[in-house]
Amino acid sequence: MDYKKCLEKINMFLGFILGLLGVCSCDKSKDPWNEVCYYGTPYAKYEVTGAVLNTEGESIQGIQITSQELYTDGNSIIHIEEMRDTAYTDSKGDYQLKGNRFFGQNKLRVIASDPSNTYTADTLEIDLLHSDKDKGGWVTGTEIGTADFTLKHK
Repeated sequence: MDYKKCLEKINMFLGFILGLLGVCSCDKSKDPWNEVCYYGTPYAKYEVTGAVLNTEGESIQGIQITSQELYTDGNSIIHIEEMRDTAYTDSKGDYQLKGNRFFGQNKLRVIASDPSNTYTADTLEIDLLHSDKDKGGWVTGTEIGTADFTLKHK
């Protein structure tokens, strides 16, 4: 066997082993879409805004807003991931919840709860829409949504 064929077989074997381990490489000159290759799980920025009012239409300050990422199979929820991002409503009852989440899931459960225990908690499931707010490749931009709450006194 000649030297060149031996190296080809070694390269194929090593490529197979590295592929099993999840290691890959990209050659931009051979990439037909001229895209940068990413490794790992891409994430997306998200931003949810909204307002929290009581049943009389008055804004409520200090309401805690959290979220859960919902994984679906198209019809039903198959997994719920607790998010670590938290926001609180300001004096006008407005909030802005920002953070990072896994790319590709566009459903979010937003939870409004009252730390003072005056109002009952409420949840909304919302769809996030991709925005080109931040320009760049396929894993850039921000997914945005709105969730407004009306909380009842306990």
